[in-house]
Amino acid sequence: MTAEAAAWPGLALLTVQAFSAAQTTPVTFEIDRVLFDFVLVTGTGAKQRTGLWIKDAAGNFVFFNDYLAHDGGPFGWNFNRMIGQTGDNPTGVGTDILPFAQTRFDDRRRHRAKVVANGSTVRLYLDDVFGTEIPFPFSQGLSFGFGAYVGAATDIVRGYFDDARITGGSAPVGGRLSAGAQGANIGISWTGTGVLQFTDSLSPANWQDVTPAPTGNSVTVTPTPGGNRFYRLR
Repeated sequence: MTAEAAAWPGLALLTVQAFSAAQTTPVTFEIDRVLFDFVLVTGTGAKQRTGLWIKDAAGNFVFFNDYLAHDGGPFGWNFNRMIGQTGDNPTGVGTDILPFAQTRFDDRRRHRAKVVANGSTVRLYLDDVFGTEIPFPFSQGLSFGFGAYVGAATDIVRGYFDDARITGGSAPVGGRLSAGAQGANIGISWTGTGVLQFTDSLSPANWQDVTPAPTGNSVTVTPTPGGNRFYRLR
């Protein structure tokens, strides 16, 4: 990722499917952060981050990340949090995770990073070492991801990831979407409890909920001649 403007632009990949979590059915997201590399185009004042996300549909999040500095400033594994409570720190240097303040975790090499959510908190691990537990009182519509970011324009960060896995919890969407002609119209039906969404273009996609919300698990739509429309369950 090469920054074109300050501050903290980057690139992340997030799950399309949403998950739920509870005390009896926690959900775990884990991934190998294989390598953390950089080019200091603007000198030692540059900063970079690679890390994992957990988010809910309302934008609450925890960002578990490795913060890299080259000027003697704060660095290492930390977290940023936005949950609408005192202590939120959504931007800038996050909260240090003391168990990870060791040389073996600060080598920018392969580490297995893991977040475990139970609907009340998120627990953070590196290489199966427990780091900290953070309030995160959200249980529905959870998504996970990973990304790399850089603080200054023109600087370069390279984050390499591998072997992502999500276990436990439940995926509330699921189901199968199907469609068929009904005279001049098209009937769409589905299984599961997802929300039907549409977009007129997949590049870029701008998904919107079908409104008014269909009653039950089917809806009939009238095609627009010469137009495109795509549907999915979210």
